[in-house]
Amino acid sequence: MLGPAPKWSSYLESVTEELDESFKQTEAAPSTYDDYRFVTRDEVSQLGLSHLLGTPVMRAYMHGFFVDNRLYHKAKNLADPFAYDRYRQQVVQKKLEEERKSRISIAKKLPKVNARLATKLLEDKEKDVDENEKKAEEQPKSLLDDDRFASLFKDDRFKIDEESEEYRVLHPNAPTTQKPRKPN
Repeated sequence: MLGPAPKWSSYLESVTEELDESFKQTEAAPSTYDDYRFVTRDEVSQLGLSHLLGTPVMRAYMHGFFVDNRLYHKAKNLADPFAYDRYRQQVVQKKLEEERKSRISIAKKLPKVNARLATKLLEDKEKDVDENEKKAEEQPKSLLDDDRFASLFKDDRFKIDEESEEYRVLHPNAPTTQKPRKPN
């Protein structure tokens, strides 16, 4: 509440009090349409209730109809009897996906040379598998799995110098591994 209204707005105060009283009454007493559900013409045809159009069971209102909740639920169950089974399957699938994600995965041993590149490649591969969910046969080979690039992760001659100027120009957003120098 904001407090008492100014003298010049006594009319507004009386109007707001009336609204407040009517609001409190509507909370306690149910309104006329609490036991009804609004249904559009498309939903009426999907539920198979078109034969009830024009009867007192369906009350026309704007661009649709009000139907008793009990009738709506019965018609919905008859129109789609396996909706609950599909819903249960979706819930079970969702729980299984969450369990799969929470399982401990086998940590692949990262190579000593270019370890940061290897972790980035592994993350990209996992993201692609999650997004596409293709079979393992259809997934392209990663640089880590390809024998042609094995020396990239074994031989020190191929080590990526992340502190070099060329690397910084090509990868301006790459994290720095240098420790900031402290002024003396």
